[in-house]
Amino acid sequence: MLIFVGIDDTDIKFKSTRGLKIGTGRVAREAAAKLLAKGFNVLWVTRHQLVKSEKTICTSGKNSSKAMTLSLKFDDELKKAVEIILDVVKNLSTSDSNAGVAVNCMSPPPREALKLALRIKRELVSLEEIIDVSKNHNIQLYPLCGSGIGVIGAFAASILASTGNDGRIIDMPTKGIRRVGKMYD
Repeated sequence: MLIFVGIDDTDIKFKSTRGLKIGTGRVAREAAAKLLAKGFNVLWVTRHQLVKSEKTICTSGKNSSKAMTLSLKFDDELKKAVEIILDVVKNLSTSDSNAGVAVNCMSPPPREALKLALRIKRELVSLEEIIDVSKNHNIQLYPLCGSGIGVIGAFAASILASTGNDGRIIDMPTKGIRRVGKMYD
């Protein structure tokens, strides 16, 4: 079973943890490494470009979100994986970074969710729209700090990653050579 977990926070000036500047990509990679250390099969971490707008709350000017694709063998693994991810994101985000996580278990994604995710690449959408579509399709949203609006980008990343046709791979944390067919087992 493939799981697509989106992560986003609003980049804030001088965001750092343990003296290191921490961006959303770093947070996603840290979560992937923690999952891997706990025996989970993390296939890759991807970056998804979202709309660039003066109204977007981010200081980096890049406005991208990240997604992790996991391959789980058992349903009970999902709860534990999500707990680990939420813990990492909470620990590496500041209270004003508005971090959010979204968990999507469907590939291909529902048409309504995909249309909304594609809109997020072109224009700003409301948190209410994200909540409504997520409820309609059992996409789990976790607003973690601040206003929680990071769930907008997290939603988009989780949906776009599930298409297999958006974003770019920024990390493949599993070591060694892997055959593509084996990655989905």
